[in-house]
Amino acid sequence: MSSNNLCIHHLIEHQVERTPEKIAVQFEGVALTYRELNARANRLAHFLIAQNIRPDEVVGLQMGRSLDLMVALLGVLKAGAAYVPLDPQYPADRLEYMRADSGARISFTPEDFGSQWEDESDQNPEVPDLFSHNLAHVLYTSGSTGRPKGVEIEHASVVNFIHSLIGILDFSQDEVVVGVTGLTFDIAGLDMYCAWSTGATLILVTRRTVFNGDLLKQALGEHRATLLQTTPITWRALFDAGWTAPEGFKMLCGGEKLPLPLLKDFARQKGRVWNLYGPTETTIWSTAHEITPQDFATGQIVVGRPIANTAIAIVDENLALVPDGEVGEVLIAGEGLARGYRNQPSLTLDKFLSTPGGGRRYRTGDRGRMVHGQCEILGRVDHQIKYHGYRIEPGEIETAICELTGIKECVVALANVGGHDEIIAYLTGTIDPGRLRADLLTLLPTYMVPSHFMTIPFFPQTPTGKVDRKSLPRIPLEVSQ
Repeated sequence: MSSNNLCIHHLIEHQVERTPEKIAVQFEGVALTYRELNARANRLAHFLIAQNIRPDEVVGLQMGRSLDLMVALLGVLKAGAAYVPLDPQYPADRLEYMRADSGARISFTPEDFGSQWEDESDQNPEVPDLFSHNLAHVLYTSGSTGRPKGVEIEHASVVNFIHSLIGILDFSQDEVVVGVTGLTFDIAGLDMYCAWSTGATLILVTRRTVFNGDLLKQALGEHRATLLQTTPITWRALFDAGWTAPEGFKMLCGGEKLPLPLLKDFARQKGRVWNLYGPTETTIWSTAHEITPQDFATGQIVVGRPIANTAIAIVDENLALVPDGEVGEVLIAGEGLARGYRNQPSLTLDKFLSTPGGGRRYRTGDRGRMVHGQCEILGRVDHQIKYHGYRIEPGEIETAICELTGIKECVVALANVGGHDEIIAYLTGTIDPGRLRADLLTLLPTYMVPSHFMTIPFFPQTPTGKVDRKSLPRIPLEVSQ
């Protein structure tokens, strides 16, 4: 296999040969060695191949965190297909849309997983027409049109990411990674693939543990973890629970802006801290910065330099480069770029810009600047918001609210309530907040449902007649929850 045609599972298969009896993944006290994980995934792969699954076809995985989910995603990749995560917690209509839009003719749930391929071969399958430019997975993110959009990521993009991050993080076979991220959030790829490409051990924890700082603190100690990757809100819960990092512990923070108070908490830890940045469309993380004592002293928070085979450009509204230190929109180029948006060629052309030399650049919509080669993110050029690590298009929530209430105008924004960022829905008219929230839960994932609903007599406007979001009223604490 040519080194420039490696797929994700090839890296894992090579590691299986080196450390077959080492624990690859563990969940709720049950573990799979590298040999066992590989063998089970091979059986599923042979079953899928017998179903005439082909490269670039998509297989749905409607499964919660479990060892079976780990087997399933690896088996899908080995069969040459791509997986699309379908979170069982999502509303049924949203899951059905994602399944139909992705074209997944085969989907797995916990109930129909396992028994029908136990007699298949446990040897690595050969898929001669599979190449690194084939799809590895399709991840659905919030869409401004009211429907989620599928981001298509190829093997080559993930392999480039794996090689780069292993080097940046000094990732070794001695790592014990505690995985707190669900498969629908692309950063789970670092936990799984960097671990399984180096011989490290991945410890999955339950959803209850993820959202409870005390339980997560206990899990990190119990498993003698060496690395944790998560968003600022989970780090906050962990520090509030009194956790302190042991010497050498690797702390990875990303998904949204690192707040200054959290930076100060990191400064008190003994371990190493990285701030990471990257949209789903550019494959997990595109930049990384190990925070230094100088950063702690100055309070300046940057996301760092591009990872391998990645380039960052800051441009003005005419897409011309701005001088070092000036603010503009962040564009990303390189190996990590997604193929595009599934079934949305116009949106793909709009966001993935062709360059004269035949390359492409992705318009992130993020405002930033470069200072001595380091990238600093300063907000958005549009209304997209980042909440608990998720990129959310307010238009998708606004569309759902208007459909449910008959209200013609609604504005969704991120606002500070009691010291924490929360999703707020501003409306004109009369609503029942409790009923509206319950109805929204049938259409949207929980993390997209507003925490507060505020009715106002009219929307403030800019001189050009657009809603003046900066002039929306502040949220009093007594506003309906």
